[in-house]
Amino acid sequence: MKVLHVIPSVAPRHGGPSEAIIRMVAALREAGVDAEIATTNDDGPDDLDVETDKLVQYRGVPVWFFPRLNSRVRFIREFKISRAFSKWFEEAMHDYDVIHVHAVFSSICSRAMKRCRKKKQPYIVRTLGQLTVWSMKQSAWRKKLYWRLGEQRNVRGAVWVHCTSDQEAEEFRQMDRETPVKVIPHGVPPGEEIAGARAQLLKRHGWPEDARIWLFLSRWHQKKNLDLLIKALGTLKRDEVPVRLLLAGAGDEEISASVRAWLEEEELLKATAETGQVQGTEKELLLRGSDVFALPSKDENFGIALLEAISRGLPALTTNKVDLFPVIESENAGVVCEPNEESVTRAAQDINDRWEEFTAASSVQSRAESITAKFGWPSVAGKISDAYTESCPKPGPTES
Repeated sequence: MKVLHVIPSVAPRHGGPSEAIIRMVAALREAGVDAEIATTNDDGPDDLDVETDKLVQYRGVPVWFFPRLNSRVRFIREFKISRAFSKWFEEAMHDYDVIHVHAVFSSICSRAMKRCRKKKQPYIVRTLGQLTVWSMKQSAWRKKLYWRLGEQRNVRGAVWVHCTSDQEAEEFRQMDRETPVKVIPHGVPPGEEIAGARAQLLKRHGWPEDARIWLFLSRWHQKKNLDLLIKALGTLKRDEVPVRLLLAGAGDEEISASVRAWLEEEELLKATAETGQVQGTEKELLLRGSDVFALPSKDENFGIALLEAISRGLPALTTNKVDLFPVIESENAGVVCEPNEESVTRAAQDINDRWEEFTAASSVQSRAESITAKFGWPSVAGKISDAYTESCPKPGPTES
């Protein structure tokens, strides 16, 4: 089976969705699916340094990149308009058995869904959590208008909607009760063992042996509640706990300035190391060498970095607005709280009080083995491949 995955961007700066699509396509190809990606050369305000209008290898998978309209107007730039994609897709869509669209409210994805709908080409939509209650409240009037003008028809034309958690599926059904839904989670890569990872981090940053290393590894955004995490760690520091914070990822100038102001207010600047965006071995070093992972978001579709962290055995602090939270509870993989200051602070104190329980080598190994068995990419790719085969009919006659 030949499948095209359409997504607005694969730039690392966009975090989980970019990482997930690369992993998904690689795993599907290992499972025997001829999978490719079509996307734009978007990299936020910049363009990725890639060849466009041709199939290239990008991070080990085949990708079609197309130039997007890089406007000075942020909204236009982020809408990912690509005339080159539209022209190519019109001719190429029937070269594939199914189109798997990853996102709504984006020009190339909306274009792909509309043309598939008109031409009776089977397509699947993964909404990336963009139709959850919280997400629909962001730029609400614009999204509601766009939904009514055509995106609703585009989503309802899909063979099925791909949700990655039961929570996401439940919220999607509040928007659309007609379109079939399949829940297939993201997978997690095995990662590489790094001997002495914790010792490497301590030496790199000049931290003491008894440091308690908290890791935040995600896109810096207001919804991530970084302010609440920093306040919680500030409370522990005032209680003379040797907390250290690794801040991985990046954000725009406004959120970056806010983060540094919060750190200064809590007197955590000297106890914090910013790593920027990380991939590969450097990312693995952070996951293997830290003690606790934190993602106290107001809203989170799945939480890929969270899954990667607990698959390495790290205990996690997260909220009940992160779709993966039932796994944290069932696996005793950390503490789940409400996304407010009091609850996040209490959760951080709980983890600190149970430090030996959560960080014991036996606990770490047990969590890692259990999560890897359930969420390994080979298993997940098999489920996606089976779903393609079971529910994607051959194209019928096109509309005039």
